Formats: sequence, structure tokens, C-alpha cells
Amino acid sequence: MFKALGTSDSDKEAREAWRLAGVGFFDAPHVIIICAARCLLGWGMYDVGAVAQSIMLAAHAKGLGTCPQAAPIRHPWIFREVLGIPPDKEVVLAMPIGFPDRGAAVNRFDRPRLPLAEMLTWKGMDPKA
Repeated sequence: MFKALGTSDSDKEAREAWRLAGVGFFDAPHVIIICAARCLLGWGMYDVGAVAQSIMLAAHAKGLGTCPQAAPIRHPWIFREVLGIPPDKEVVLAMPIGFPDRGAAVNRFDRPRLPLAEMLTWKGMDPKA
């Protein structure tokens, strides 16, 4: 990513600038804050992940971009104060949402993916069946 931005990941100033852009939600016009009841923080996080993924997929289908962020976990008191989130809710995820800037370098570099065969082992069934 930093190479696509014209710098290196070891450039401390570039990393800090990127971190600050993230704190500003990359200038997205809207941000979705996902919270969960504190009693659901164990296995309930799987549900939160499913909800987040569903939002991201639905947004993408409408031509919108999202960026799941852990900023609320680092600064939950800010979100609580500004949004009036009650103490029985845990701030879990921030998700900026808006129309992506397709011309931005960060949105144009190739993100290599591992082949499925390197991430998954089939046991007891034929994956081609």
C-alpha cells in the first residue's frame, strides 16, 4: 500500500499521515458505528462480523466503498461521548462509507491474494463435487 502511495512502510512520517487519515475516516461523508451488548462480546463477535460483512457487501452492490476500522476500540470514549452510546454497549467497529475515489493511488494497487488451496484443506469431501 505504501509503495502505491509513493513511499515505504518504514517511513514513519508517511505511516503517521496514513494513521491520521484513518482517524479522520479517510474523509468519508458518513461513518457507521457498530456496537454490541457487552453480554455478547464472546461468541457474539461472530455475529458482529457477519453484520459488518453484510453491510460491506450491500454497500459494494450499490457502488459504495467501506473501510472497517478498529479506531473505536482505541478511542471508545470519544464515540460514547459524541454519540451518547450507553455503558451497556461496547463500541466494536467504525465503518466509513461513501463513493470511493477510484483515482486515488490507494484504490488502484493490486492486492495479492493467496490461492484457496493454500488457505483451505478439504477433509472427507471432494471440493470439485
